[in-house]
Amino acid sequence: MLYPVPGGVFTSYSAAIAGRKNIQIDFIIGKGEIGLGRGETRRGLLEASLTLEASLSLTVFIFAVIILAMPMEMLDTQRKIQTVLETTARELSQYAYIFYRRTEGEELRDTAGTDSLVTAELFAEGAVRAFLEVKIREAAGPGRISGLDLSGTEIMKNGEEIYLRAKYRLMLPFRVFVLDSVPAASVSFKRGWIGSEGGRNSQGGAEADKSERMVFIGRTGTRYHLSPDCHYISNDISSLDYDTVKDKLSSSQSHYKPCSICGSAAVSGTTVYIMPNGKYFHSRPDCTSIAYYVKKVPLSEVEHLGACSYCGTFHTPPQASGRVGDCAI
Repeated sequence: MLYPVPGGVFTSYSAAIAGRKNIQIDFIIGKGEIGLGRGETRRGLLEASLTLEASLSLTVFIFAVIILAMPMEMLDTQRKIQTVLETTARELSQYAYIFYRRTEGEELRDTAGTDSLVTAELFAEGAVRAFLEVKIREAAGPGRISGLDLSGTEIMKNGEEIYLRAKYRLMLPFRVFVLDSVPAASVSFKRGWIGSEGGRNSQGGAEADKSERMVFIGRTGTRYHLSPDCHYISNDISSLDYDTVKDKLSSSQSHYKPCSICGSAAVSGTTVYIMPNGKYFHSRPDCTSIAYYVKKVPLSEVEHLGACSYCGTFHTPPQASGRVGDCAI
């Protein structure tokens, strides 16, 4: 029942519980005058209802959403920290050449005066750790991590490796009993760009590298070569007019044929490109058949292929020129 009172309206609710007792709850639900006639409105009266189940369900739903979103936020924080480590390690690996050459006692040129800065400051582990701490906290955001530890960071300990390690705790948005954070770690490992072959500190070391001979093979080669300047895998490109190439002979005394890749573009009045030991002329100096891929490998890996008939037996290998060709055997 509704009862008008000064300043509001009381509603009275009575109910029998299990046929034993009646419970009556009175509370103010609105303000204003109450009309008693049929069809009259109760001005100022708001009707609403809320069950205990609905209130609990909403609370549980909000709590579940937070629980599901929490791992994604933590992973995003860890991703940001990993990005800082990767970026810093890459920059350090680029400057490692200057650091390495200075420790070897070599004179550096064209470094624009940055070598002393790199050695004294950039590669000091304390400076790197201080830099990382600032960058990591900025990337993670306030209140996201705690207990940041960068003591595992090592810079050029063995002359070439850069190892950045950050240990920290990811903060939870709310405490679960006594747990308010979870442990995590991010690591970035890079090798300095020092211009040396890799694996120098592996088992066997440099002694094994020195004792084994290195040879060269082409992309589709069936023989190994003692020199990258062997005429079967080297390039000695020369240019001439298309109208004169038909009279030009290669070192094997044969006429040049158009390249199957770019030869169709060569017409009268254009320039073509040939190699003394090649069989084809090209309309472009960067034709893929000219830019042949040659790699340096240990002899033990390709010994089964057999040596080149030219440089493997009779020819003394000259100094490498870095030019490679389109007719490897």
